[in-house]
Amino acid sequence: MDTNERNVTNENKQRILKALLELLKSKAFSKITISEISKNAQISKRTFYRAFHSKEEVLTNYGNETFDQYIKIIQKIKNPTFFQVINILFNFWYRRRKIVRILIDQHLFSLVFEQLEGKLMDTYLSLNFSWHNVTSDDQINMLMQFMLGGITKIIQNWLKVTNPVSPVVITTRFQKIIKDIQILPL
Repeated sequence: MDTNERNVTNENKQRILKALLELLKSKAFSKITISEISKNAQISKRTFYRAFHSKEEVLTNYGNETFDQYIKIIQKIKNPTFFQVINILFNFWYRRRKIVRILIDQHLFSLVFEQLEGKLMDTYLSLNFSWHNVTSDDQINMLMQFMLGGITKIIQNWLKVTNPVSPVVITTRFQKIIKDIQILPL
């Protein structure tokens, strides 16, 4: 596939995602058809199926691309602290809060990110931050599941409201809780 074909495919993928998100504002995900998505994206069903196998795959692709965008931002920072990473995370999602709200309203936000679990181990190992002290595969896996589940729920509860508090406020709250937990005896 040459560069022009890839660009058309990426453009079509973005149009499909945008069409699906627009439909989700007024219709349940289970009731949306590929025909409706294609029509709203102004593409043929054949073009849809060249890009995706299903409407679920549209959401999976969104989750993967979004996760990759976040990791690229983190990788640009030289040895960030844990709380810098969390602050970037909250700012990242706050900028995408309209999409997040649509996914939350449709009970799709967790679903979009559940499939990321398989990428977490490699991602953790690739970041190589000084505060990454967990080294066994089992421990890393458990830590990543804990973080993904906890962060996903925090983001959902934070951004499901019409006027969420700022990323600075939610980061400060999170930071205080984490620091308070650290004083508990083991």
